[in-house]
Amino acid sequence: QLGAALRNAFLMDELQQAGELKNDLLRVISHELRIPLTTIQEGVGLVLEGTLGQVTPQQTEFLKTVNQNVQRLSQLVEKVETATQIVASQLDCQFSSQALESLVREVATSFESFAREKGIDFQCQIHSPSGMSRLDPKRIQQALGVLMENALEATPRGGKVQVDLK
Repeated sequence: QLGAALRNAFLMDELQQAGELKNDLLRVISHELRIPLTTIQEGVGLVLEGTLGQVTPQQTEFLKTVNQNVQRLSQLVEKVETATQIVASQLDCQFSSQALESLVREVATSFESFAREKGIDFQCQIHSPSGMSRLDPKRIQQALGVLMENALEATPRGGKVQVDLK
């Protein structure tokens, strides 16, 4: 029994070390992805603004699509970082007084073009204002974003997604 207990303790230690290595790797990857994504987003923004010269309507549409995809990749990197922090019990929350309605509207607005592209009727309704709540706006927006994105991804063309805050 002592041998089995020692072997289990050794395996648990190895498993913990592997988990820490995985978290470190995910942190490094997330950090390394942020730099080029930010550079691409800023470059596309400069071109769209006309800072680097005249842009045709066709180029504008293409660059807007590139920009949306860069934003989605940035959100994915953020999700990986958040998940890594949760697993490592290092998630930093910044609580403040905030109206939940404004956060729901803001997140819903960010998914409107995605819903249009997929041919989905996407609606957001706030039924009654709840006033101010003490919450972490960034984490609430992340959670709402995941929920809305999952709903839109699972809904077929011609379907409907409705966000209701009651």
